Amino acid sequence: MFIDTHFHLGYQPDFYYPDVPLKNCLIKMDKLNIAKCINAHNVALLMGELRKGMEECKNIYENSEGRIISYLIFNPKRGKKCIQIMDEYLDKKIFKGIKIHPSIHRVYADDQLYDKVWKYAADKGIPIMSHTWEISDYNPIQKFSFPPRFENYIKNYPNVTFICGHAGGRYKGILECVKLLKKYNNVYADVAGDVYNNNLIKYLVENVGSDKILFGSDGIWVNWNTRLGMILNADILMEDKENILFKNAKRLFEI
Repeated sequence: MFIDTHFHLGYQPDFYYPDVPLKNCLIKMDKLNIAKCINAHNVALLMGELRKGMEECKNIYENSEGRIISYLIFNPKRGKKCIQIMDEYLDKKIFKGIKIHPSIHRVYADDQLYDKVWKYAADKGIPIMSHTWEISDYNPIQKFSFPPRFENYIKNYPNVTFICGHAGGRYKGILECVKLLKKYNNVYADVAGDVYNNNLIKYLVENVGSDKILFGSDGIWVNWNTRLGMILNADILMEDKENILFKNAKRLFEI
């Protein structure tokens, strides 16, 4: 049974993105043998309605019988309020980590406004997962999430597990992500997103080992099948596939 560590429920107003009913997600999970998903709810992440998003996560957990767990959401521009809400909702059965998104919030990943969340994660013993991507001319907000910008926090908080969402996103971002994975024991990467390269999984495993890579779909934005297919069809050992698809997530998130 697989574990999807990068998943989104809720709607997105800036482009067509339907709020898929929970029952439809559970049916799809059953078809693809996905036991659990870790959700970063769009209402909190993209809409900024933090408390409403956390309530949605609690309801989703209960109505999915624990199959869909979630990330707490931290917005650095509302740091004090976010910490307060995170404290209210932190239940490690439901919330398995913290999601940050420098590009959405337009705050560079190395800004001191993130001090609060790294300290909080260290104190509570929970991982941080962040959007990471390469610098882009056509999508300039990605500069806020370029992987090297996370290094000071990674180095200063060695006991905080940090997950590079999308494994850096595009070519140069992936190369920089791999540098972090090699250099720091507390850095991992998920393969969520739309990087459709048949050799990506093999490249990551050959360079950093399968025990540092996590299956993530970026569902429901991205079709689950494409991400699973990349891993299942990769030219790597079955043991490596098992690590990526569920074993690493069970260990990191204590599932």
